[in-house]
Amino acid sequence: AGAAGRPDMRAVQWGGIALALVLTLAVANIGIWQKEGLIARGQPVYVELAPVDIEIAELTLRDFTVDADGMVEQCQMRVRCGSGTYIRSIARDLARACGSAAHLTQLRRTDAGSFRVVDAVTVDQLRAGQGVVRPALDALAGYPQQALTDAELAGVVRGIDVAATVDGPFAALITASVTADLAPILVAFAERRIAESGDRFQPRVVMREASI
Repeated sequence: AGAAGRPDMRAVQWGGIALALVLTLAVANIGIWQKEGLIARGQPVYVELAPVDIEIAELTLRDFTVDADGMVEQCQMRVRCGSGTYIRSIARDLARACGSAAHLTQLRRTDAGSFRVVDAVTVDQLRAGQGVVRPALDALAGYPQQALTDAELAGVVRGIDVAATVDGPFAALITASVTADLAPILVAFAERRIAESGDRFQPRVVMREASI
């Protein structure tokens, strides 16, 4: 922990650049620590966060606004990244790498998996019957799919596990396609459970009602 009123600074590597990392205040734990007498009320507490690996596929800075001295006041940042990435932290760390400070004024998610904001429809369009809602199965692109028999379907909608017939730790459990032009429907998102009698998929998120 740092001295009262001043956080520790630690040298870290971010994208090959040496940065100064401020140890972050853990607000959620303050009440517990005070109750247990570990800290006094009003005393600053700084807790070091463990580093996390993230995936950045693309990072672009553009549309710079500069002041009269030619110093950057603001810019736009576009990031394509994996899950678990905090864009606010990237803005902060980039500024620190330049010996400055920065924060976000706006944050907008334009894509999430196979879904894109340019394909979105408004609530008014939906009410007018003008929009088309994509099937929930599209959100699980890349996950293995396991078709269910009628008996398995009746159990899965009630949270009952089924024998795993496809590989992978997770799977989309779907209705069997009766005809070529009838698309399968997502029934549940399931997690593999190891069992002596054979691996099974335990439904974690069920998308259909038990009455169906």
